[in-house]
Amino acid sequence: MSDLEASEQLRNLSDDYSNNRVSFFDYRLQRQAILRSLDEECNQVYFNADSEDSYEDMNITDEVIDADEIVDEAVLAQELEQ
Repeated sequence: MSDLEASEQLRNLSDDYSNNRVSFFDYRLQRQAILRSLDEECNQVYFNADSEDSYEDMNITDEVIDADEIVDEAVLAQELEQ
């Protein structure tokens, strides 16, 4: 896959996700597959099923993350440090 093909695939995937044609989980998996393919072809970086960053180890879920919750946790952590 050339970088132009990968770019087109990523644009199409982003468009599909933006228009709710692809779930967040599927978007992340497909995006990672495209980026890994690019890494293997262009950068000679190879991944195998036993690597530490396999899909199962990444703990990707469909869970929606509340940004306010993350900010609240960060503020709390800063307050606890002081």
